[in-house]
This record gives sequence, structure tokens and C-alpha cells, in this order.
Amino acid sequence: MAIPCMVNTTIAVQNSSSSHLDNFEPTARCGRIVEDSEAAQEMGYQGTLDWSPSMQALLFSSTFYSSLVSVLFVGYLADRFGPKIMLLGASVDFLIMSYLAPSLASHSYWAFFGTRLVMGLAELLCKNTMSPLSDYLKRRGHSPTKLGRIFQGISSFGSGTFVILLGIIPSCDNPVLAIPLLMGYDAIPGTLGSMGGPLLLSLINYLQLPYKWPILFTCCAVLHYIGGIIFVSWGSAEVLAWARADSVKPIPSFQVFDPETKIRPVEK
Repeated sequence: MAIPCMVNTTIAVQNSSSSHLDNFEPTARCGRIVEDSEAAQEMGYQGTLDWSPSMQALLFSSTFYSSLVSVLFVGYLADRFGPKIMLLGASVDFLIMSYLAPSLASHSYWAFFGTRLVMGLAELLCKNTMSPLSDYLKRRGHSPTKLGRIFQGISSFGSGTFVILLGIIPSCDNPVLAIPLLMGYDAIPGTLGSMGGPLLLSLINYLQLPYKWPILFTCCAVLHYIGGIIFVSWGSAEVLAWARADSVKPIPSFQVFDPETKIRPVEK
């Protein structure tokens, strides 16, 4: 979100002029944001950093790369230190890196890229504290089914609610309102991609429906709600009868039949 304040006007105008959306007719309310140098400065592109669009894209994906590496040892840290220490460490990580980011960005692009990598480690630490937290709640007497419904309900209903708010509240007149919603729900691109968002948007464009973006986000939210209702109503974390060890019949052991010794299979 700080990129518009950090990148210089030339890069912003260059990115706008090379857009592939020239065939779309801009409306009076949601026209193109950046048209020239003066408009770019009015929108906040007054920074001094000469970062190309590809460099900016690498910054946005840097946290994902560090998350892949931290998968190798984050489970060990969770078992050794517990959720409280991990959440505290992740919070300190975010605090320090956010404080150092402006100074490092003005000094070196790769230094700022390094802060993003470190923040990616903390991001995965926060996500992996859910398993130790569920183990702690189990020791407090909560059943697996209750815990499963709690976590699944928070995931489904929380995701659906943020998708609806993101599709309705922000607009071209008040785009800043999207910032707290994106900060609270950081998996929107993955959610939309996994649910066939591009195909749904193509269908809405083909049908020439008004309010296409609220409709698209509302459809995604409905899918979240359906999954949450099904799991909270009928989901169970208990081991089913057919999967229990005491319900599995042992396979009988036989001796090899030998025609000469007349030894026949005998069940033990």
C-alpha cells in the first residue's frame, strides 16, 4: 500500500501507458487513475525510488518465497516454544521490519526486499500457531469436534464477510477503505483463484449485468458461507467407527500348502 508514495512519477506513468486495458471504455466515475505526470503527483506518486513494475511485483511476492523456506523448521519451533512465544516473536518481527523498511528502501532495493523476506517468516509463524493453540484447547477439555467447528466457522464466515465488505465498501471515490479490509484478509487472491473467479467474471461481463464487482464478490462470499454452514452443522472431528483400530479385523495368517508333507493352511 505504500508503493504509490515511494515510486516516482515516471514509473507510474510508464506503467499506465503500457496497460493492456486500452480497449475498455472508461466511465466518468471509475476512469483511469494515472494519465500524466501531474495526475500521478496528485494521486500520491511523488516518491524518488526508481522501481520498475517487475521490481514492485517481486516485492509483493517476496513473503511467499520466505514462507516456503520456513515450512522446513516452523513445526519444530511450534512444538518447542509454543503458540505464545511464536506469536510474540512474530509481532516483534513485524514491528522491527516495518520500522526499518522506509530507511532501508531509500538505501537499497534489495535491503527492502530482505525485510519483506523476514516478514514472510513471521507471517508463516502466525499461521502455524493454530495447531499448538488447538492442542492447548484440547488439554483444557474441548472436544475435537468443537474445536473443528470453531476454526472452520471462523475461516468460512470471516472470509465471506471480508469478501462482501471488500466488494461493496471501497470504490473509485474512496479507495483508501480497501486498506483495512486487505490487511484483515490477506488471502483474497488465492480464494478468488481457487473458486474460479475469472470464469465467473467473464460470465458476468458476457451477460452485461450491472454492479458486476459486487455480484462477483457476493458469489464468492456465498460459497464461503455454504461451506461454513455445512461444516458447522454436520462436521465432526471424531474418529469414525469404520476407521477405529478396534473395528478392523486382523488378516488371518496361513502356512504355505505343501502337497508332499500334506500341510494345509491353518489360521492362527
